[in-house]
Formats: sequence, C-alpha cells, structure tokens
Amino acid sequence: MWEVLLYAVISFLVILGLAELLRTVESLRVYRRQGSRALLILPLRGCTEDAEALLREGIIALEALPVAEGRMAILDCGMSAEQRQMCELFCRDYSCAELFASDEICGIITDECRL
Repeated sequence: MWEVLLYAVISFLVILGLAELLRTVESLRVYRRQGSRALLILPLRGCTEDAEALLREGIIALEALPVAEGRMAILDCGMSAEQRQMCELFCRDYSCAELFASDEICGIITDECRL
C-alpha cells in the first residue's frame, strides 16, 4: 500500500518538474525572440578593491536575464586612474559594456528608451 502511494507521489513530482522545465524553456524562447533589452547601470567611485568582481558579476547577471540584448553602462563617478584603466580594458574585452561619465546618465537612459 505504501509503495503505491510513494510511486504516485514520485510520479506527480516528476510530471510537475517536467511541466516547469517546459514552461521555463518556452518563456526563455519567447522573451529572446521578442527583442527585449536590459540596461545594467553600475556606478563606480574612488578606488573600489572589488571593482573587477562587480563588473564580472554584472556580465553574469546580464547573461542570466532572458533578454535578447543586454548592455552594461559603467558610470565614472570619480573613480581613480587605475580603476578607470581597468574599466577601459574590461570594456574592450566585453562588447556589451561601455564606460560613461556620470553626467551622461540621462543621455544613456534616453537613448535606451528610443530604441
């Protein structure tokens, strides 16, 4: 008797898991097809020791989003020369990342809204 109940519960959970997997795959396919976009704004100030880790986590976050196009705007809010150089190198390595001055934030958001 307990075996039948156990098999019924396991079967139910397997069916539920497969349905959730299909829903996730379909939602990713639909979102990517519709041409949705994301803009991640990362303001950096001073000399942050973990700036490279923040930039890499930002790229990982963009890749995890179910969007067709992701873009990361790195804002220079008074960062040090070393950090700025590191950000410029990072932007060369990743085409979706761009370095901007802090006063350009309105232009970035306006451009994204127009596209």
